[in-house]
Amino acid sequence: MLGYKVSDEDSLSQIEILARSFGARVGGMSKGDIACVGDGIRVHLPSEYVMELYSDIEYLGTATGLLNPDPWPRQGLRGIGVPRLDHT
Repeated sequence: MLGYKVSDEDSLSQIEILARSFGARVGGMSKGDIACVGDGIRVHLPSEYVMELYSDIEYLGTATGLLNPDPWPRQGLRGIGVPRLDHT
C-alpha cells in the first residue's frame, strides 16, 4: 500500500473519476482513519495493490527547508530516504 498526497480536493475528485472509469474499485477514507491524514480515497488496483490518496496531512516540521528544499534533511536522519513520495 502506498499513500500519495495530491495538491487539492479538486485533484482528488478528478483522480476518483478517472480511477472508476478505468474499472478500479474506489472507497472513501475519513479524516482520522489514519493518524494525521484528512479525508481521501482508497483505490484498489487490478494488480491488488492499494493506493491511498489524500489532499490534507499534518506536517511535522520543515527540516528540508521551504524554498528549493533539499531532498532530505542534513541532520537527524532516521529511516530510509524516498524522494518524491510523501508517506510510504
